[in-house]
Amino acid sequence: MVTFMLVSALMLPLRSASAQDAALVPDISVTAALTGFSSTAGLPSMEQTYTVTGTALTDDIVITAPTDFQVSLTSGSGFVSALSLPQVEGSVAETLIYVRMNRAEAGSAGGAITHASAGAVQVDVAVSGTAAEAEAWAQNATPQEGAIEPESQGDITYNWEAY
Repeated sequence: MVTFMLVSALMLPLRSASAQDAALVPDISVTAALTGFSSTAGLPSMEQTYTVTGTALTDDIVITAPTDFQVSLTSGSGFVSALSLPQVEGSVAETLIYVRMNRAEAGSAGGAITHASAGAVQVDVAVSGTAAEAEAWAQNATPQEGAIEPESQGDITYNWEAY
């Protein structure tokens, strides 16, 4: 819509909000389809990934993981509780984010990974998972009847051959 204003007998168009103006609003976009994480207490889970992009930004995108979760820009290493994606000329190119659960105790964990930048609407990605007891498989183990005590065997030599 264009509105005119009469100034000294001249008709001047007044600028109204347009799609171009909307494009100047800082925006963070996240594409994620994360499923529940599972691990053994004290050990990290398998990684999952999602992507982040940003447009019309005036500041970097800060990604913060909830307690018991970590994020990285590299598969297999560099996992931290928070990281920044630097904007270059207002943009953050599509970036792959690796996420894992790393819970010290057995039990459930959950929350949201937050994605924030000045002036942009924060985008949250829900995460949840369960860590199993570290030694659950051995809690009820007992020696088998007739087990041989290691001290009674003397020296044992093993020879390994590759086939």
